[in-house]
Amino acid sequence: HPDFGPGAPPFRPLLPVLGRPIVAHVLSALEASCVRKILVFHDPACDIASAVDAGPKVAFLPLPATTTPIGESVRHALEASVRACGIDAVRRSRLLILPCDQPFTTPAVIDRVLRRADALEFDFAYTAVSRGLLSQRYPGKPFRFYPAADLGGPYALQTATLVDGTFIHSSEDGARVWFGDWTREEADRLFDNISVLREGRGSLWQVPQFLNELVFRRLRGGRGRRLVAATLARALVGRLRSTDMDRLARAAFRARTVCVDTEAPELSADIDTPADLAFYLGVSGASGARQ
Repeated sequence: HPDFGPGAPPFRPLLPVLGRPIVAHVLSALEASCVRKILVFHDPACDIASAVDAGPKVAFLPLPATTTPIGESVRHALEASVRACGIDAVRRSRLLILPCDQPFTTPAVIDRVLRRADALEFDFAYTAVSRGLLSQRYPGKPFRFYPAADLGGPYALQTATLVDGTFIHSSEDGARVWFGDWTREEADRLFDNISVLREGRGSLWQVPQFLNELVFRRLRGGRGRRLVAATLARALVGRLRSTDMDRLARAAFRARTVCVDTEAPELSADIDTPADLAFYLGVSGASGARQ
């Protein structure tokens, strides 16, 4: 990856961390977890299969090289999943979406997230971790936090996402995938805005714009106005709850969303820059990085 200097690999999944490509750490955690099948989506020019020692649960699926926002990338990955596994298998499953650049993820963390998700009914599950746990594990590292009164305080959104297969629909050839009654543009915009919020790019003023684009404009009638008013009132007094957002999603999209408290700071340890890598290695310690 160019940010890591002229000697670094051109693709982030191949970035060496503790003597192995960064993606190899994530794959090891997934293979040792209860996940049944692992699909690795990658740039066609990035030969991950030759760089890692993958087991029988792993399949590598190249996607067209793209600089498009994350929302469209997620949709491309889901379309490839349908083509690789078939829509029936996808709709019988729950899909866990993880990035390649979290080398401190462990099998225990993944199993805990999946176990907690299994106890919940949802179409989409988003993940988060408390400020207390993040500050304790990674002191001094800045994260973007949001109020979550029902969870006991500020929480940071994490990358890991789960999708229930029954919410995914596809054309017969798998060339087009959609969620419920969403348009393609709405689905792409949803993932892009979640990425902005999670990474802390922009400002908190983007939150009202995000809600207006994806939620409020779809609500009609008195019930919609009451939901909006109640949500804004809670936000203004610092008592916003994750369940408030879930109710809005249900009203606007007929989609069941839920927050999974991972209690796993490791799922916030994205390696985006050399400074990130140096910080997390320093905090975790090379010997304890894969405990």
